[in-house]
Amino acid sequence: MTREPGARIFVAIASYRDAELAITIERCLERASDPSRVTFGVCLQHDRTGPPEVRPDCLDGVEATMRVSSHDWEESRGGCWARHIAQGLYEGEKYTMQIDSHMRLIDGWDVALVEMMETLPSTRPLITGQCHLYDFEHGHDHYLNTTDEIPTTVAVEMKHDGWIHHPSVPYAVDGIRPRRTRILSGMFVFTLGQWNVEVRQDPEHLYSGEELALSIRSFTWGYDLFNPDRNVAWHRHHPLGNVRYIGVAQPQHVKRRNQRALKRLRMLEHGDPTRALGPYGVGPHRSVDEYARWAGFDFDRVTIDQAAQQGDTPGPPQFVC
Repeated sequence: MTREPGARIFVAIASYRDAELAITIERCLERASDPSRVTFGVCLQHDRTGPPEVRPDCLDGVEATMRVSSHDWEESRGGCWARHIAQGLYEGEKYTMQIDSHMRLIDGWDVALVEMMETLPSTRPLITGQCHLYDFEHGHDHYLNTTDEIPTTVAVEMKHDGWIHHPSVPYAVDGIRPRRTRILSGMFVFTLGQWNVEVRQDPEHLYSGEELALSIRSFTWGYDLFNPDRNVAWHRHHPLGNVRYIGVAQPQHVKRRNQRALKRLRMLEHGDPTRALGPYGVGPHRSVDEYARWAGFDFDRVTIDQAAQQGDTPGPPQFVC
């Protein structure tokens, strides 16, 4: 990859009535080596009757370069729709980071992640993974895991609705670094900015199957997925679950949306031969069959092979983009 010191970074955030949004943005800038290179694209799903932290003006006091698309929470159509909107605020920055609205990053994250990308054996590296957890109480962050163990993504189970259980486990000391991963984690992505255009989130998706769809599409667009080789981010601990659109929308509406999303995922798994998915279909560089063989996924039988379940690191894909 061509080194461009100070190249701009676009940070896409979808926020749903989240009281931590402003703090997440402020912490992100505080811990950047060069905050001037960072621009945020925020889909703000606000609540006019909620506490000040979730109202339409909740970002007014935040000193950051931002592009904001603001919506009343009752207009929301789900997390994928919101991420689609946030990605649409991209304006050509070289790099992009997708995070949740309740995240923390390491000091110097902007330099560390760019340097990490430059060391990866790929022309289109994509860094992704689950994160350690933190609590936020009385205005202070409390990190629940401060060890040097690196979360490593393991694909354990696939369900018929496209949901893949892919927890993180402590990094096994096997000498393999960088570590490739089979599945993208929506909470954290760092890659080339053009990913926002090439693999823009399908707004018709809802929840289950989102990460599998993004993994397939990223892979077929030529992106190589890697877990970070050091801890770079923390995600808010939600012992009671966080507020999500899917949890408060009308059940019948959610059921219809899920059925539509599952149908679209099935099209994608079979390569979208009729091109019915349009810009949310398969990329031009690799096939879905190549992804399935490389990852160890059988979409027809809804199974995952033993190597993936054990967390064995897959080798480089045996084809040329």
